[in-house]
Amino acid sequence: MKKYSVILICLLCLIFGVSCSKKEDTAEKNQEQTKSYQTVGDLEISEKEQEKISEDLLKAAEVYSEQFKDTELLDETGISAVVSALGENGYCAIDEENQLNMVNADQLESFLSSLKAEKNEEAVVYLVGDSGELVRLDFYARGGSLVYIRTVAKWNERKKPEITYMGGFEAKSWKYTDRGYLFFEKKQAAGYDGETPYSMIRVSQISEENRQAAATYIENIGYLNQNLFTSDWTEADFSGLDLMDLYEYLYADLYGKHFDADAYQDGIPKEEFEAVFQHYFRISSEKIQELVPFDAEKQMYQWEEREGADYTSARSLDPEVTEIKDNGDGTLTLTVAVVWAEKETDQAFVHKLTVRPLSDGSYQYVSNEVEDSEDNLIPESPGN
Repeated sequence: MKKYSVILICLLCLIFGVSCSKKEDTAEKNQEQTKSYQTVGDLEISEKEQEKISEDLLKAAEVYSEQFKDTELLDETGISAVVSALGENGYCAIDEENQLNMVNADQLESFLSSLKAEKNEEAVVYLVGDSGELVRLDFYARGGSLVYIRTVAKWNERKKPEITYMGGFEAKSWKYTDRGYLFFEKKQAAGYDGETPYSMIRVSQISEENRQAAATYIENIGYLNQNLFTSDWTEADFSGLDLMDLYEYLYADLYGKHFDADAYQDGIPKEEFEAVFQHYFRISSEKIQELVPFDAEKQMYQWEEREGADYTSARSLDPEVTEIKDNGDGTLTLTVAVVWAEKETDQAFVHKLTVRPLSDGSYQYVSNEVEDSEDNLIPESPGN
């Protein structure tokens, strides 16, 4: 009997020992699995995936290390060289400001087709910044939903790229337009008041002539806080223009520096004020004085700066010149579709801008006409 009792005790110990061992093994495996995934932003990303993304991003940055060795900032030519170098090495890439044509765009186009068809696919896009930083976007299409990982590499003091940021996000909404613009809005907590959640990537190709026209005549002034491109006016009738608002933007473009309002508390001298407008328009002193408060005794224009609440609340708008017409009289008429990322539209409104290029390389604005449409989305200043 003693013999059987001993055997039974040994069996029970063996059974419980194995059971405890299995529980310990399972617990260790679960712990290992938990460790292998980390929450990065709003997404759980495995350590292995994080390492792969980081390695690939640093490898891509090394492609243009030569271009970045001797400078802190890249000009347009430098950015173009970087984008081209990435393209030659098989990467899908574009500049952060969407000023250049995307290289290897077919990689993203294939992904977007799958996203629209609610199929699962992945794609990677690289964005080049003027500081030489390289942003990698890993896009994942999941049954019609879009999630993405944003990883940033910057150059350190030793001129070596290093990972400075990684975050995972779910898109609250996305849209890919017929004209080739991808818009997506980052999902974020209600009441968040940080950086804009709206992003835009231009996948479509634009001719160099049209791109340069937009940069020369429109982007330098823009659409916010003045109505040069959002109102109707002609050289025969400037009444549609608010010259008071427009002055500081033309001043900054002409002189390459911000207008210092504090230095003109008593007004702006006649010659200084008129010189800015007469550089960009065929407009007489008399007409300017009709449109802006003028003190004839002091020979000063009474310019008033908008208060903070009076500035346009809209985010950035971007022009895309879709057509250039030579009028045969020394003027060009540009048809411009206005892209508004915040509204996820590549045609918030369309305007026709006529300009007069001059022999010295400067130009004059001749007229602007906004095409009438019930779908127009035109930013207005709250103070108006």
